Amino acid sequence: MVIIDRSDSRTDRKLKILISLFLIIILSISLFTISSEPLQESNDAPEESPVPVKLLYTMHAPIYIDGDSGFLGPNASTGISWGSGTVSDPYIIDGWDINASLATGIDIRNSDVYFLVRNCYLHGGSSSLCDGIHIFNCTNGMISNNNCSSNYVGIELSLSDDNSIVNNSCFGNTRYGLTLSCSSNNTIRNNVCELNDDGLHLSSQSNYNVIDDNEFPFNNIGIYLEYWAFYNTIQNHVITNCQYGIRLDGNSDNNVIINNTLENSEANIFAWQSRNHIIGNIISGGMRGIYLLGTGGLIDSNLIMNANIGAYLRLSSGVEVKNNTFTNNGLGVFVYESGSVNFAMNNLSGNSVGITINTADSIDITKNELFYNSGYGIEIGLGSLDIQMWNNTFIGNNGAGSTYDPSHVQAYDDGTDNWWNSASGYGNWWSDWRAPDDNWDGIVDIPYNISGSAGAKDYYPQTVPGTPIPEPSILILAGIMMMIFLIVGRTRKRR
Repeated sequence: MVIIDRSDSRTDRKLKILISLFLIIILSISLFTISSEPLQESNDAPEESPVPVKLLYTMHAPIYIDGDSGFLGPNASTGISWGSGTVSDPYIIDGWDINASLATGIDIRNSDVYFLVRNCYLHGGSSSLCDGIHIFNCTNGMISNNNCSSNYVGIELSLSDDNSIVNNSCFGNTRYGLTLSCSSNNTIRNNVCELNDDGLHLSSQSNYNVIDDNEFPFNNIGIYLEYWAFYNTIQNHVITNCQYGIRLDGNSDNNVIINNTLENSEANIFAWQSRNHIIGNIISGGMRGIYLLGTGGLIDSNLIMNANIGAYLRLSSGVEVKNNTFTNNGLGVFVYESGSVNFAMNNLSGNSVGITINTADSIDITKNELFYNSGYGIEIGLGSLDIQMWNNTFIGNNGAGSTYDPSHVQAYDDGTDNWWNSASGYGNWWSDWRAPDDNWDGIVDIPYNISGSAGAKDYYPQTVPGTPIPEPSILILAGIMMMIFLIVGRTRKRR
């Protein structure tokens, strides 16, 4: 007879129950600890908005300070909260609510001490033509995190160099959100200016300013360099839904417009009588992506899409257009009444027409890619002469297939004395015209016929797209090597 010791089994069950309870308690404590810890910030958290946070402002009368002696330290009449005017301890005007209906909200003049105007709300000056903040003949100022709305001008610098305007909001001012006149070497950064006549306005020798990372939506003009504004850098902006996104007038030369995003303005970038560099911008929508009217300039490495005209050059000369992408526009590029323009290494695809030239001369078009434009890759109109096009790649324009079709020719020429190949004997590559090449010289033996009244031809169409054109010395060397191989081969056969 087998005797079962039930006390041991009961002991085992109790031990298992105790262990289970212990694990449950430990798990509960862990969950409670995790839930009570602060959440870690996500790497995808949105960046801090440049618009100042709404503060509890204190009412104050308009502030007027003239000269260094006008900063009297902490004083109720000057609005100075603290500071001594040094770089490490600037005078600070902070946290005021100022109605500018009778006088400019904060007006500082003729000073070179260090000062900071921050966290103020300046408003109501529009009907009396008063500004929110006006800085005249000053250096070393910092204007930061202010809300300047419904004034004549939000913030103005006049005859003032080496100042900074950062993180301000300028909304619904009658004339300008921000304006600089005869003011140089200033920094304008992270401001939002919306529903003003001009978001930012520069004039009269306002030079060498860095204008960076601002937002200018829904103004008449986003950024306006009206006249005689040189060597300014305009970069990293978002400018949308204006009549002009960025406008440069009246000999405002040698400015750099780089890495901006511009959308849905009538002219996203307009430059008149100017020699400016327009580089690396993303431009979308509107009537004209870039409208250039004047002498000189560089349009380089921009993406221009979904506009009626990607780039419109009128009365322009000495302009270089290179490395850009024009896609899904009405006309990729339109050149009118212009001369001495160089187009090189651009991609023009999916437009109605890639490049249109009318009443122009001395245009050089080389190393461009013209792909699947619904109309012609290049169209030359009446009154155009001395246009040279060579080493370009044409694929599928005007409905062209893999074989030549007279009703789907990829280019059109109504001009006079234009050249569809180089003087050294190299033409373009056409996806519908790649053979024959019986002598293996890389040139199709039969010319490519261009549509239009000019009766133009590409006399030297290439058999390979984008072929690097050898230098004459290389061709001579290749010929000599070929002769050597032939001679050696014949000698071996005789043996």
